[in-house]
Amino acid sequence: MADIDLKPSVIATGAKTSSVPDTVAGLCDAFAHLLSPFVEVVVHDWEKQEVCYLSGNISDRNLGDHSFIDPIDMPLAPGQIFGPYSKTNPDGRPVKSVSYIPPDHQRMLICINFDVSKFQSILSALTLLIEVAAPEE
Repeated sequence: MADIDLKPSVIATGAKTSSVPDTVAGLCDAFAHLLSPFVEVVVHDWEKQEVCYLSGNISDRNLGDHSFIDPIDMPLAPGQIFGPYSKTNPDGRPVKSVSYIPPDHQRMLICINFDVSKFQSILSALTLLIEVAAPEE
């Protein structure tokens, strides 16, 4: 039986502003690393309406970019999870997302964005493989 390498891998951490606590940044990096290259985790400053942390960037955003978040579209209370919901990435790829406001950091909105485009392609290919055409009469 082959040996399993249990050494932790070294990962690049996301870019952040000083307003993001290390514990929040660490959790964001863990999610992005686990599901790389399909996931990005974005932390928005709810009050400034700008991106203040980014890990696993799939949307070509940068720190300080405008968030484009409307509180009316996302009626969240601290500690509540919103989603999953569908979005479209700026390059047109479909994205499945969830959002969360940490109770102890209420000016932050954490969004986990999952690029589902590759999985939709796989699903389409598998559907073609298993489909049985109706017999012609």
